[in-house]
Amino acid sequence: MESCIRMIGDIELGCNVTVPVKSKQDMKTGWLIEGLLQAVLGLRERYFGPSYELLSHDKYADIWSVDEAHPCMAPEGGESVADVASRFSAVLLSAETQFHGSAILIVSHGDPLQIFQAVLSGAKENMSFLDDLTNLKVKDTDDLTNLEVKDTMVASILSQHRKFALITGELRRVV
Repeated sequence: MESCIRMIGDIELGCNVTVPVKSKQDMKTGWLIEGLLQAVLGLRERYFGPSYELLSHDKYADIWSVDEAHPCMAPEGGESVADVASRFSAVLLSAETQFHGSAILIVSHGDPLQIFQAVLSGAKENMSFLDDLTNLKVKDTDDLTNLEVKDTMVASILSQHRKFALITGELRRVV
């Protein structure tokens, strides 16, 4: 999060997003907004590992086919759907405690947001879903046959994260 710093003259809205300040009113608005915004490391982009990182988006289809079949399987050196879901669930639980009863705007990248929406969908259907996700254990392999019954339910929900695909720049209400 070193790139998330406060800047005088510009208002930084999270990592690598800066809004130019052109007037005193902009500055005043910026100071008001600054107190409301938080950069949260847990909302970072999914790390696909060195074999996929910074390569063509054409490779996403390969990753997503593995995600659908084995949501607990990570690309070599990267994060699985379950890893991202666990990370986002921790953010959700923290935000719910900190901002209980308030509207929360979450900004992140497409793949993690799709996974996050799958998590929210699972939590709406089953209140223990977040706990089950946090305690998800894959034994020897990432094969769904190796999971306990509750873990199988979690994996089946996570494997469907692509049904929540986003359009670039889309703002979506989920709760």
